[in-house]
Amino acid sequence: MRFEQRFNQAFEIQRRLKVWQPWRAAAIGAGTVSLLGALGLRLRGLEVTVYSRRPAPYLNSDLAEEIGARYISSHDHTFAEASALNGPFDIILEATGYSPLIF
Repeated sequence: MRFEQRFNQAFEIQRRLKVWQPWRAAAIGAGTVSLLGALGLRLRGLEVTVYSRRPAPYLNSDLAEEIGARYISSHDHTFAEASALNGPFDIILEATGYSPLIF
């Protein structure tokens, strides 16, 4: 299933419930998949925070900011602090490529 189809299904399921209206999202990781997800969420009008390990500035932090997302490094803030500053997050996209993180 394509990335865009997954987004569409998630939003359609929630739209039918009529109790969820997302405003803020976090994309964990700053690789290609995470930035693509952040872009998709920005195009849907959400405020997006990209949270990654590497300190800014570098190419991907600049790209995140160019699409209108905030970039926060784990060297500067924990994820809980990032959530307190920019959240609470309605959607969290985990795209670090490090599977033990979610388990």
